[in-house]
Amino acid sequence: AAPPDDDAPAEPEPEPPKPPQVALTGVLRSGAREVAILRVAGQTQLTRVGESPFEGAVVRSIDDKSVAISFLGKDIHYSLGGEQQ
Repeated sequence: AAPPDDDAPAEPEPEPPKPPQVALTGVLRSGAREVAILRVAGQTQLTRVGESPFEGAVVRSIDDKSVAISFLGKDIHYSLGGEQQ
């Protein structure tokens, strides 16, 4: 590979990362704890509040029909059987 060219234009600012395709497919209740069943980029995952289902994300809350995930400081809400809001 050629050495970098000092006269090359600066790289454009990278786009902020986008979350992967996520769908809430179910919510399990075990005693007082809820477990969200998510499909993340085609893979099924079980996740609880405080866990990270994908890079940059933390589950904030889970209820009977929805889950809130903080992604890079921004909350995203997913509804059961629906699209993200």
